[in-house]
Parts: sequence; C-alpha cells; structure tokens
Amino acid sequence: MGVSNPNSWQLAYKIGDNDNADPDNCNFDAKDTPRVGIVREAPFMVRIQVKNTGSASEVGVMQLFYNDEESTSGAVMVGAALDGTVQVDSADGLPADNATVNDKTVIEDLSGSYTWQNGMYDDGDGQTSKYSLLVDRFSDLQYCVQLTENAPLGKTYYFFLKSAGGLLNHYDIYAQVQTITGGPKGPLGHPLTGPFRGPI
Repeated sequence: MGVSNPNSWQLAYKIGDNDNADPDNCNFDAKDTPRVGIVREAPFMVRIQVKNTGSASEVGVMQLFYNDEESTSGAVMVGAALDGTVQVDSADGLPADNATVNDKTVIEDLSGSYTWQNGMYDDGDGQTSKYSLLVDRFSDLQYCVQLTENAPLGKTYYFFLKSAGGLLNHYDIYAQVQTITGGPKGPLGHPLTGPFRGPI
C-alpha cells in the first residue's frame, strides 16, 4: 500500500513595500524580479507562492529562511531576535501578525490547475502559525523583514520556505534582494536616493 505524502513546491515570489495595512495591497515589484535597492533597517515584504501536488496535506508552521547563495544548505531562519543580518520587522509591519493573505492574483493565478487557498502573513517570529496546505491547492505566504545595519552593502540574499523545519519537495526559484544603502530614508523607509520604490 502506498504512503500518502505532500508534494510541495516553491513556485514564484514578489518583493513588496511595507506600505499598506492589507497584506494583499502592498506595492509589489513584478513577479520573480530581484529587488536591487534594499535599504538596511527598512522593512520590506517577501511574498512566496507555493503549491501542493501530492496526496496528503503539507502541515506545519511555514518558516522563512535566507542564505547568501541559491541553496538551502547552510541557510538561517529569519527570526524575531537580531541574528546579525536579517530579522522580522515586528515593530513596523502594518498588517496584523497572522493576517489572512487572500488575493490569488498578486503573484499568479493558478486556478486553472489548482484551487486557491488563503495564505498567511507573518511579522512576529519568521514563521506563521500552524498552516495546512491541502492537496491540489496553491497559496501565498508573506513576511515582513528587514536587513540589519550589519548587512554588507551590495550583498545578495535569497529567501525560501520550510514547513516545520523540513524542506519543501521542490524549489523552482528563490526570492532575491540586494542591499544598496544604509540611508537616508523617507517616512515609509524608501531610499531618498537611488531606484525609486514607491510613494514617499
């Protein structure tokens, strides 16, 4: 008798600004577009799309990890406590922690093949509360994070999800950002010089 298992995929991402109390309505870059121009200590959104093509639900807290290369090996979980480089932004995140992510069109609508399932937002500790991605469903998970003052300028960081500490089955792409400056910043944390990233 076969064993039922989830088959979870990280499919796509968008990087956004921390500029709206509704996690679906933040100002996002285009799908799968690396953001070059992250200001250290300024919060931004990492939104990642996942799907489950297996025969069982993927159950667990959904955790955000980062690395300085496109690999899961040696990656570090984004946490509420300062870890020296990347942390969650629990103070400035505008949506409420564990708010519902409910817009299936923000990244890509896959409903021709899968059924949309509401996702979750996190700005508390780098992981959602317990989440169950059902069979033949897709969803978006979104996190509010910031690079600390210790993040080297010009450094590229890659983000991916784990489920309760376990790797997903497939990673099609890693969310990608790069630092350019430590300031000065406008009132929403956008750089006052360099690439324009939305209204200030």
